[in-house]
Amino acid sequence: MGKGFLKIQTVAESGTILVNRTDVTITDENNNTLYNVYTDENGNAPDISLEAPDIIHNEEMHKMQGPHYAKYNVLCRADGYRPVKYEGVMVFSTSTSILTIELEPAAANSEAAQEVKRIIVSGHALDRPVEPEKPQRGQ
Repeated sequence: MGKGFLKIQTVAESGTILVNRTDVTITDENNNTLYNVYTDENGNAPDISLEAPDIIHNEEMHKMQGPHYAKYNVLCRADGYRPVKYEGVMVFSTSTSILTIELEPAAANSEAAQEVKRIIVSGHALDRPVEPEKPQRGQ
C-alpha cells in the first residue's frame, strides 16, 4: 500500500471568504473516522496522509489491475454554514489531491444549517477502458 495526501481548503462566497475553524472529518468508504481536524485562519486543513494503492510505474497505470486510487469521504461543518459531505474523494499514491470546499451560508438554527449537502465524486478516466486509436486510411 502506498501513501497519498489530501489538501483541503474551505471557502465561501465563490472563494472570496476563507472559512476558518471548519470541523473536517475524513472517513473511509465504510464511514470509519480516520481524521478529525480544523482549518486555520486561511481556511486550510493540515495536509492529511492517507493510504492509496501503490503505483510503481506511472507510465504503466493503464495496465494496473484493480483500483488506481483510494476513495475517502470528507465532511465539513462550520458555524453559520450548511454542512457539506464529499463522497468518493480520490487519493492517488505519491501525489496530493486538492479539495476546495465551498460552504453555503445558512442562518443558525435553520433547516439548511442542519441538512448535510451531499456531493458524490464520480469516477476517474482511469476507470474506463482505453480503446486504441483506429488507423486512418490514406485519403
